[in-house]
Amino acid sequence: MLIHLYKIIIFTFIIICPLITLTNVEAADTVRSVPQLRIVSEANVTNSRSFMIFFNYDSYSLLSPSRDLLRHISLLLKDKFKATVILTGHTDRAGSEFYNLGLSQRRALAVKAFLKQLGLHADTIHVYWRGEYEPLIRTNDGANEIRNRRVEIVLQNF
Repeated sequence: MLIHLYKIIIFTFIIICPLITLTNVEAADTVRSVPQLRIVSEANVTNSRSFMIFFNYDSYSLLSPSRDLLRHISLLLKDKFKATVILTGHTDRAGSEFYNLGLSQRRALAVKAFLKQLGLHADTIHVYWRGEYEPLIRTNDGANEIRNRRVEIVLQNF
């Protein structure tokens, strides 16, 4: 039943939801389209699951598909008192290292704030930020890459 639910979620968010198209700041003629979220690990594991949400350039505002995924996560964790949520914020390499470290923190804290609004207890949510230091996609300094602008969400012990 749970695997079927995840298949529906994957289909809805990756296939049906529109893709966000952003123009690369460095080269205005380059356009990239990427889904706003994805389930990283769909394995039938009972104590850990991973998710990922993406952000627009220089932003820590949650997009609608990301909010939907976070609502789903809060339902998964309902009545799971020993569960913990680990949030890790990331950025691309556009901007200074110092600025990106702060931006990755703001992204992770925005996700935490939304999860708290949904009823999760703050002491079950652990927040980390890495700035531009752990990219999904290796790029040159100054590169604008949507897949690196993300918060990774790991659910443990549920």
